[in-house]
Amino acid sequence: MNTSKIKVLGLLGLPLLAIAIAVMLFAFNPTTPTTEAVVDGAAMGIDCPDNVSRGEVFKCSITADAIPPGGGQVGDPLPDGGYVLAQTYIVFSNNVTFVDSTITWPDCSVEVEAQGDLKTNPTPQDLGFASVGCLTGLTPAVQFGSQFKGGELFTFTLLAPNEKKKITVQMIGVGNPPGGTSGASYKTFGTNTEIPVPDSDVIVIQVKNPPTATPTATPPPIPKMSKCDQTDNNEDGFKDSDTLNEAGDAVVDTNCVSQINHWLVRQGSKIPPADCLSVSTDPDFPGFVSLGEKLSQAIVSPDSKAGEPTSHDKFQQLAAFEFEVHYDATKVCIDLTVGDQFAGGNPIDDPESPGIGICVVEDDEPDSKPQLEGVARIGCVTVGKDNGIDELVALAIIDVYPQPEVYSQAKPNQFNGVVVQINNVNCDLSDEQGEAIPIFSCDDADITFRYLEGDVDPDCSVDASDAQAIAFRWGTSKGSLIYKDFMNLEPSNQQADNDIDINDLQFVFGRFGSTCKDPHPDQDPVNPKA
Repeated sequence: MNTSKIKVLGLLGLPLLAIAIAVMLFAFNPTTPTTEAVVDGAAMGIDCPDNVSRGEVFKCSITADAIPPGGGQVGDPLPDGGYVLAQTYIVFSNNVTFVDSTITWPDCSVEVEAQGDLKTNPTPQDLGFASVGCLTGLTPAVQFGSQFKGGELFTFTLLAPNEKKKITVQMIGVGNPPGGTSGASYKTFGTNTEIPVPDSDVIVIQVKNPPTATPTATPPPIPKMSKCDQTDNNEDGFKDSDTLNEAGDAVVDTNCVSQINHWLVRQGSKIPPADCLSVSTDPDFPGFVSLGEKLSQAIVSPDSKAGEPTSHDKFQQLAAFEFEVHYDATKVCIDLTVGDQFAGGNPIDDPESPGIGICVVEDDEPDSKPQLEGVARIGCVTVGKDNGIDELVALAIIDVYPQPEVYSQAKPNQFNGVVVQINNVNCDLSDEQGEAIPIFSCDDADITFRYLEGDVDPDCSVDASDAQAIAFRWGTSKGSLIYKDFMNLEPSNQQADNDIDINDLQFVFGRFGSTCKDPHPDQDPVNPKA
């Protein structure tokens, strides 16, 4: 909110506030500085908003814009200045309501306030008023206010009228306030010297209609169907698909990560992953990404055949689902697995087994080739009622394996990676009666297949083996039998310099100790939709 600020300087009049302590203060230091020394640098300002809404509560602040110089105990002149009393006085339009005043001056120890209205005061006729003041102390051991170098002294809280119009606020100096009451001024310690402040300019505030509230679109309480990385990303001990802990208590991991880094390690021969199975034997860095197809929240849509929902059994009960995965088959292959809630035998043969589904799967496995390249499908139904499906358990698992081309398209230089989108299409949920369950959206996943920067011996760690591998090739260039373009890391772009020189060595040595779990510099996954 923009503000208008008026600074006022000067020497004017005498205050009446705290006159009882004037003699006492004067008695401890009868030396009075010159008028020029007192006035120089002393200033007080008022700050109010430019505009407010009808009926809005707003604040005006009073600030010490410059501290009065001189003063202090005998033998301690404190040349940086200060004061032991500050007071102010404001007048405002009579349709403005005074709410309260606050002292924010940090040296204040004794508060002296006066506030009211001037409806009975003939001069001026159309103004209300409020005043406030404060002392640092009332004894000879008074704390001098020299540590305060400027800033807010007081605030006044006012209520704007409930109509569009202009209102005014003004700070009034000593000698001019209506009814002869005390105005804005300072007092220095030990000198009984009043530093008066003149009237400020009139601040005009425009009262406007409040801004029209823009309704915020609130998604209805229906679930999203999301793809979540099935690793323990937040290290809380649970994967995204976990719903039970070791004690059997219900756990729902809300850390659903859909933008994922997959770190490439040794691929071996350039052949497609056999039956979409990983070629990596490292359990910490498998050669595939596991995604869980999950609902973001429990189903609370009412069951139309059960009346108004008054308990959980009046909500729709999940009984069937289906979705498609669209992907680039030249870069990845897909293996779909039915989730625990629907997996099992045939419920027609074993009707006593709850939660058993009949499922159709089309993916890149040899026994279920998809009808269309780059499209995998899965759908499951249940037989009968009361199968007890837990809708928060992953409906299905989507394992994504990189094709050999992905290994060849990247090398462990800066900003390397190949982004593959795993898109959700045609996702549907159904209850036990075959009625559709509302779904807010079908979310996608974005996987960045990449090498750890500097990991020229790709094992997810930049260590001595990487340093030895690139140092062995130092000084080689394209045409040499020991030159390896995979290790030509700098410059990290398409304009490779076709040699392995000191820049390439430093690229690896500068990342020594980096791992896929803690890479440095950071290698965040890429959002292709950003």
